[in-house]
Amino acid sequence: SFYNKRKIFNGNALIAYEGKVILEKSYNNDFTQNNKNSQFRIGSTSKTFTAMLILQLVNENKLQFSDTIGKFLPNYPHKKITIDQLLSHQSGIPNFFNNKEYTTKILSNTYTIEEVVNLFCSDVLDFEPGSKFEYSNSNFTLLSLIVEQITKANFGEVLQQRIFTPLDMKDTYFGTKQNDNIVTGYLYDEIEPKYDFGNVGGAGGIVSTTQDLYKWSKALENGELISQQILETLFIPRAKYLDWDADYGYGWMIDNYMFSESKKHKIIYHPGTDLGFYSMFLKQPDGGITVILLNNTGEFPRFEMTELILNEVQ
Repeated sequence: SFYNKRKIFNGNALIAYEGKVILEKSYNNDFTQNNKNSQFRIGSTSKTFTAMLILQLVNENKLQFSDTIGKFLPNYPHKKITIDQLLSHQSGIPNFFNNKEYTTKILSNTYTIEEVVNLFCSDVLDFEPGSKFEYSNSNFTLLSLIVEQITKANFGEVLQQRIFTPLDMKDTYFGTKQNDNIVTGYLYDEIEPKYDFGNVGGAGGIVSTTQDLYKWSKALENGELISQQILETLFIPRAKYLDWDADYGYGWMIDNYMFSESKKHKIIYHPGTDLGFYSMFLKQPDGGITVILLNNTGEFPRFEMTELILNEVQ
């Protein structure tokens, strides 16, 4: 309420403690009318879902973390990069959103995931694969194309069949479609430009609600999609993400110093950004704590707010 009154946070919040929802509320201003069923684009929080699909395929012996891109995409120029390096942002593939020309085209046209990979994820590498960490959306766009190659299905369909439907996430989907419940995004108090956010593939492109994301959170605790032992593979630190004082696993960040509670508890999370949509999805598993913050009016102090929430619920 403090941040909402100051027109800093406008969106939906869901907080769970000891596995029970203790707050679920919409915070609005003069030009947003969100409710608990409102759908938000979750940006890079989508990477947690892409990582789950890869883990499921590994569990089914359809690929291995040590497999190379070339095994599934024989025409891709950097064939020796591994699935492990894609999942942990150690591939060296440049982030397409760091290229202004690429960004303009992605925001102005509609592409298949394969077209995005060929046009915008195939440049000269920034560094030798495996030698360092550098966050790149291109990695997870490539992973979603590999998912399509293995399953012989559209990435959105695979998400639906393997995650959204089994978890009864009825208000969650991938890519742009006509839907009355998706809220409008705002940048600097102006309606954001429309684009086909399915272009980014598994790097983003998912629309969801706080309620559906809580179903996702619970599934990560009770082994609905994959055994808990195998699931822990995602949360093993693989590289230092110094920008956020965290380690990066497979599609997840493992906090070190951003949140004070990390001194005593393991905290896993992934924020998301997509033009006017900003999100925070965080779990402290040993306390049954989930923090979901979805905002549709641009940047908000998501780390500061989450820190306050974590301190309050301990």
